[in-house]
Amino acid sequence: MKARASARRAAFRGLAPLAFALVGSAPAQDLTVAVAAGQDIAPGQTILRLSEQFAVSDDGRWTVLAAVDGVSGPVTTDPFNALLSDTGHQLAGDLLAGGLFTVSGFLDADISGGGTVAAIVAAVDGAGTTSEQLVVDGVPYASTLDSLQPLGYSNTALVERFADVKVNDRGSAVVLAIVTDPAFGGTGRTQALLRFDAPSAGGVVVGERIVDQITLVPGQSAPVEFIGVSTGSGASAPWLNINDLGQVTYTVRGSA
Repeated sequence: MKARASARRAAFRGLAPLAFALVGSAPAQDLTVAVAAGQDIAPGQTILRLSEQFAVSDDGRWTVLAAVDGVSGPVTTDPFNALLSDTGHQLAGDLLAGGLFTVSGFLDADISGGGTVAAIVAAVDGAGTTSEQLVVDGVPYASTLDSLQPLGYSNTALVERFADVKVNDRGSAVVLAIVTDPAFGGTGRTQALLRFDAPSAGGVVVGERIVDQITLVPGQSAPVEFIGVSTGSGASAPWLNINDLGQVTYTVRGSA
């Protein structure tokens, strides 16, 4: 979730709504309900549950993941089968990347202060190969099928899965990922914080390796043990952000 200076928001699970209000308005009277469980987004398509993964922009645009009945495939919450927003909805069964992939679900989403939307999308291609795609304003930036060599890893390094995503107004997205490569040794896996920009004309990923568990954070003498932070309840805390200059703030735990 992303904090914004221009809006206050409240979200509730179950049958309660996702709502937000302008700062300075009365707490109870001026809440504007954006979307609520039980609503129909189209004939025969009813919102069953709203997730805690929501974001609101500086001008009141919003996104939230949801479980919706009447959508292609089973109703699921891991991943959710719908990405709802104030300007339209993306659903499981929709086509992605000019029809190369079919959406099977949504794992996370974010909206920048200016309204740029990024999402982690579970997808399947025509051959039945599954993947996770990082998509920004409808454009696939990176996937679990792409080589991470352009980000400084070996040519055998791949993303196993994506987690949290944050995006800025310029369309740069930063994501938490699990990266696998036999060259790492041990389990061959590491948490990694990666920044992605729009891909090159040839479809090669463009971005930067920010931090992982096999490199040292500047000023530290021991590798990172864990990237992110837990609230103790299993929910994620607001530990990650990216500004419009592409500067990333994040939280890591190291070994003293």
